[in-house]
Formats: sequence, C-alpha cells, structure tokens
Amino acid sequence: KIPSAEVAVESRDRAKDVIAFVSTDLGIAPPEVIWIQPSLPTVTANALGHIPLLYADHIHPEFARVLDDILGGYTPRWPQLRQIWLRRELDSRALEFAAAHETRHIWQKDRDMAIFSDECRAEGDAYPYGYDVLKRYLAARGRLTPESEAEIDGKRNEARSAFVRLWPNGQFQSVDHEDANN
Repeated sequence: KIPSAEVAVESRDRAKDVIAFVSTDLGIAPPEVIWIQPSLPTVTANALGHIPLLYADHIHPEFARVLDDILGGYTPRWPQLRQIWLRRELDSRALEFAAAHETRHIWQKDRDMAIFSDECRAEGDAYPYGYDVLKRYLAARGRLTPESEAEIDGKRNEARSAFVRLWPNGQFQSVDHEDANN
C-alpha cells in the first residue's frame, strides 16, 4: 500500500472522477481508494512476518498479503471494508476500467453478498458492467471516440473469452440493479 501523495495527481483525479460517476450510477457512496504497488516478497515477509500465505491480511497499514494476483484492482473480501485497491502504475484506460469494475464489486457487497461471494457471478457481472459504464462515462465527458469505443469493445471481448474459459457455464452479463436482491 502506498500513500496517495505518491500517486500522480492526474491518476488520483481520474480514479476519483470515474468512481463518482459509477457510484452515482449505482446509487452507492463512493468507496475509499487504497493505492498499491507490488513489493518484493522479502520486504512483505519482514513487515508481516514469515507466516505462509494461507490467509489474507487486508488491514496492515503499509502492506497487504492477499491470495490473488492483483493485475489492475482489487476489492477486499471482508464485507465491512468499503475499499477498492488500485495499482498506481496503470495507464489511463486501465485505471478507468479498474476503478469502474472494483466500484461495481462494492455495489455487489452493499446489495447482495451472495453475488460478491460467488467469484463466477461477481466477475460475470463486474466485467461487462465495467466496460459498459466506461463507455457511458467517456460519452458523458465528450471523450468517447470510435477508436476508444472499439478499444473498449475489444477488451470486453477478451475478458468474455477469458471468463468463458474459466467458467464455461457462467453468465457474462450485468445484474440489473433492481434484480440484485431477488
């Protein structure tokens, strides 16, 4: 975990703007953003102790031990934590998507933990929602070009292909806001 002051102002502002847009769309309070960057295993082990990685430690103020490889963003599994973690080195589009995708996971936690707790359902909802809301976000700011739309659609198709490989019987479709508790 790194202090937000060590993250470029443009990245912090971009993430905050996307999160505000998505939070409004979903009718939730914006989550807290924790900025992260990978640490050397020896540094993490020294800070957290030499306990094997059998559990997640989300609450250490400087380091975290998680069971997942965090490629873009992460939402801690603990229900009471309304945080999203974003990698500091993401390029603009990857940062915007990660912020939207992870904020969707907060909505899942707030509305229906059964969705969030089922990785297939959670990712099958958050990926398509993240790409769809990203296009609406860019359009609302006059930044959705045919090129950016094609790029987002391509990423969505790549994500769908990866999803289907992991969960061949899963649904890659956003859960309707109204249907989440049904």
